[in-house]
Amino acid sequence: MKALWKGSISFGLVNIPIKLYSGTQAHNLNLDMIRAKDKCAIQYVRVCKKMVRKYRGMILPKATKRKMVTM
Repeated sequence: MKALWKGSISFGLVNIPIKLYSGTQAHNLNLDMIRAKDKCAIQYVRVCKKMVRKYRGMILPKATKRKMVTM
């Protein structure tokens, strides 16, 4: 890790070098859903409620109960 700031503190004839590092780091952890029984991966599948049809990789509009909004 690279120091953010380098400097020194001196007391008379004593010189103490100081390095300042960041206190936090960014971490991303991607977790998959699994079935506890046999640790099989569970997929996130988009399915229409009226027609049992799968939608994969499509950009679908979002909607509330009142109106539809495209994002």
